[in-house]
Amino acid sequence: MTRKLNLTKVEQKKILPILQEQHRELKSLRKDSAATRQDIRQQWRSIHQATQQKIKAVLSDPQRQHYDEMIANMHTHMRQYWKQMRQDVAPSAGASQSNPPANGNSPSSAQ
Repeated sequence: MTRKLNLTKVEQKKILPILQEQHRELKSLRKDSAATRQDIRQQWRSIHQATQQKIKAVLSDPQRQHYDEMIANMHTHMRQYWKQMRQDVAPSAGASQSNPPANGNSPSSAQ
């Protein structure tokens, strides 16, 4: 982020505690075993949105525009990643028929 946004030392010193706070909050959220998956997802989004707003308040207008583009690209990549993950996990029709037995012998070679 420092290089991509060309952050000054002052900006870096202001943003570091913001990111550290986000890290603590997300770590605490992961430890919350009573929260439902939906609750965790909503809290995760809330934490990220708050962090983004705090970071934007530190940035100049050109940096803020570039930061928004970085976030948009990250969201695009994450959507593509999760879409691929869902496709990889989805059972395919006839998958059990196309997989050879674990011992390496095919039914036709058992004769």
